[in-house]
Amino acid sequence: MLKILEKHHNFGELFRKGDDREALMQFPGTVSAAAYSRRNCCLAAAVSDGRVYSIDAKGRKSCIRESTDIISDIAFDWNGRLIYVNEAKASIERSYRDGEELHTVVKAFQDRGFQKLGGISIHSNGMIYFSDNCKEKPAVYFANPIGLTASCAGTDAVSPSAVCCSADNRFLYIAESEEGMITKFNILDDGTLKYKRIHCYLAPEDASEIRGMIVDEKDNLFVVTDAGVHLYDVGGMLLGVIETEQKCMAACIGGRNSETLYIFCGDQLYTMDVKGR
Repeated sequence: MLKILEKHHNFGELFRKGDDREALMQFPGTVSAAAYSRRNCCLAAAVSDGRVYSIDAKGRKSCIRESTDIISDIAFDWNGRLIYVNEAKASIERSYRDGEELHTVVKAFQDRGFQKLGGISIHSNGMIYFSDNCKEKPAVYFANPIGLTASCAGTDAVSPSAVCCSADNRFLYIAESEEGMITKFNILDDGTLKYKRIHCYLAPEDASEIRGMIVDEKDNLFVVTDAGVHLYDVGGMLLGVIETEQKCMAACIGGRNSETLYIFCGDQLYTMDVKGR
């Protein structure tokens, strides 16, 4: 079983160096989503009250979005811009790193609004993949951030709650919570999904609360659940479970060489060196 190597109570403690006596930086609520931008060398975290914060490599913290809307997921696109899942408005939004010029990327498919948006994942071609686990017709979509339109990628997923592109962007992992499994699809040239197969199963108590998925450069899959982070290799074999004392809410991989796993539990941050695993 993997072991957490370090524990940090806040971002100030994480980035403190030498004799820097800067005051500790606390969040005003639970961190609900997080993402790391290698392009900008910064970490972004969405808090339960709707605000989004950015932390740069020197530990400087700034609020880049003031909102009362609940942000259920967040990601950086390949240009370093922030993409949000606005749970309150059931829409995908985009802004620049400083939080300015907020745009609604997509809020409907063929004039039908979304109902229960899941996590998002950015493909190398710029497309934004996301799920809508609505009761009538659950499906996975991809949105063109330039044309501001959504297309249906596939309807074979029974209960899609989170998605994640593979490291080489050839496949899409889909968390099907009600089925207790992670499925894997080929991404075709037109963006649609085909050739569904089961990648791995999760324990019933963990499958009900899949909060997100991320991959490292070796395509190891990190599945975020209430109990912690489950790590699977490229073949779907369970390598270990990173357990957390509190409910695990979000995670992302960052650092200059993608060597650090950041795990958010309430208002606490855990870090783990994952390079070489």
